[in-house]
Amino acid sequence: MTNKFVFYFIMSLSTLRGTTRAHSAKKHKIIVPIPLIRAEEKEYQQHQLLQYDLLTDPTDPDSVTYKFSMPYFKDGSAEEVIVAVQNFKKIIAGCNLNGGQYQYELARTVFKGSANAAFLRFAADRGAETPANLLECLNDLIEHILPKRALIYQKRAMRRFMRKPADMPIKDFMSRLTEINSYLEFFPPFEADQPLPPDELVDIGEFAIPLTWQKEMVLQGFEPAEHDTSDLVDFCDRFEGAEAFDEDKKSEAKRKSKDDGDVVPRKKSRRKNDDVWCDICKMNNHNTQDCNFLKKARSFKEANRSEKKRAWEEKKQSGQKPKEQMYTMKDVKSMMGKFSSRWRKAEKQKAKKQEELQNIKEDPDAEFFTSEDESNDDSSANQSVASVLNVTEADKDLIDEIFIE
Repeated sequence: MTNKFVFYFIMSLSTLRGTTRAHSAKKHKIIVPIPLIRAEEKEYQQHQLLQYDLLTDPTDPDSVTYKFSMPYFKDGSAEEVIVAVQNFKKIIAGCNLNGGQYQYELARTVFKGSANAAFLRFAADRGAETPANLLECLNDLIEHILPKRALIYQKRAMRRFMRKPADMPIKDFMSRLTEINSYLEFFPPFEADQPLPPDELVDIGEFAIPLTWQKEMVLQGFEPAEHDTSDLVDFCDRFEGAEAFDEDKKSEAKRKSKDDGDVVPRKKSRRKNDDVWCDICKMNNHNTQDCNFLKKARSFKEANRSEKKRAWEEKKQSGQKPKEQMYTMKDVKSMMGKFSSRWRKAEKQKAKKQEELQNIKEDPDAEFFTSEDESNDDSSANQSVASVLNVTEADKDLIDEIFIE
């Protein structure tokens, strides 16, 4: 009892340790509402776009106009819904739509599908169609599409996990980082101080660049905290230019080496005399056909072949029987299949005959049967089973061996 308890206790500890390791090995899933890599721009057809002539000065109806188009919004990512809401506000301002009724009508036109259904629900909850309630409905729509605690997840991803890809220039990286930071204002709970300050953007940019660049900053005495994003971009841009110059030099040297001949110089050969050389020993003191190692290998092969041939001829002359036949798994399955089919057929015939005998017994006009007749009938049925199965003694022995093993 004690040994069993110790065994189960050790097994429980090992299981717990394995579970802990499995949980620690799982990667933490990071929720990023707006990722660093921008999504591919969608191509829209003409009927999928809204086009308006907006005023450059909304207060002056005679001011210069410009054409502005935006797609209908049905559903999309966090960045897409924020951009759609900003474009909607731009149309309201450019068309000088001051009345709440006209603004709501434009919103019902811009938003389609699930976004339209959500907007109508929020509008019904807010009550009167006023410009102030419209802004609240737009915020509700953004909160409806964005994940929960989106602002926390976005800031965490920017601070910890956003790193400059190798194929992205530092200018594009910092521009994208600044753009994402500008979107934080439109995240719930929609407060003014939600975007990250400029010094924190510089700190993110410092640790997003390669370690070689960070090391060079230390060597040159460049402290990013004492500079703004423009200085950081200018400083790192020089590193990109230097790396591009090194890559050009490497490609040029590689091209010249290809033009001159082999890229990798050949190793010097140990062969001193071209007339004498052994491909097996890699030496120039004898030829391959005169190699002692090759001669020994040939003699060993011939001796082994003659030994096998002699043993075979002796066995043939003595009339020795071959070894007991070995069955493969395929042969065993085939024989078992035949045996089972025969067995099913015999069982059917036995059941049919017993059913006929039962019907005769139940018939009142039938003659009287004794118990001796019933035993004779059962024995005849069993004999029919044996005849149908046709199982030989060899098959019985083989089946016994299979099931015993």
